[in-house]
Amino acid sequence: IGEQLKALNVLREPSIGLPRVAVIVSDAVGAGRGPTGGDDAATHTYCANAMGEALIQAGYKIVDPEAIMTAKAYETIDKAENDPEAMKGLGTKLNAEIIIFGEAKVSPIQMDSNILGGMKSYRATVSAKAARVQTGGVLQNVSAQASGLDAVDDAAIQKALETVGKKAGDNLAGELHKRLIQEASISLTISNVADFQKLDSLKSTLTAMSGVRDIFLRSFGEGTANLDIYLDKIGGLGVEQLASNLAGKAGTIVKKTEGNTLEVALP
Repeated sequence: IGEQLKALNVLREPSIGLPRVAVIVSDAVGAGRGPTGGDDAATHTYCANAMGEALIQAGYKIVDPEAIMTAKAYETIDKAENDPEAMKGLGTKLNAEIIIFGEAKVSPIQMDSNILGGMKSYRATVSAKAARVQTGGVLQNVSAQASGLDAVDDAAIQKALETVGKKAGDNLAGELHKRLIQEASISLTISNVADFQKLDSLKSTLTAMSGVRDIFLRSFGEGTANLDIYLDKIGGLGVEQLASNLAGKAGTIVKKTEGNTLEVALP
């Protein structure tokens, strides 16, 4: 059975194109918030830069930080958070599909100077959200905490922000990928599948459909096949359209539709 499934070329790992992401996460140090806060605000984006680098390492495409500054995104992100049209406008300006926004805060760790040998220690915490530009809807939340140690305050702060940014970026890269796969896929169950030849025919029918990117067979037994259909893009081919296409091309009968789940039966 395993060899027959391999011959069908559907026992591959699912794939999905990773989106272009803009990271707009402020560094908040002391009373200020950067890089566009008051006179005593931070003028750096250490956390955002580290998050972006972690996402790049995971395969995401990142909007250049200079382009984010030019678009004055740090000044407008607060409004965009609660205004889908503003979020869409900002995303269009940045040519981004997803915007990650939030804030990283830094505070000193109070310890006996003798214990640290005169070194300075700071703790950074970050809380951020990843939102889909087209709708403004939040796809994923992320939070993390890390510390930095150095003989100089500014260097310890930088280390803390960069460490927490990398930690948050690594966590977000994996969780966001899982969410995108889930939202850009349809779980399909087909019953009354007579044999592997019929399953191969169904695979060919599905692969030829416009909007289908990839197919992953989860199980096949007792005449029932469970497949994940991965789409070219989120919001593309929907469950109803897939059901209609299968009915027209394979004569299937719809048994159930719910969310991104479709159950059909061959006659």
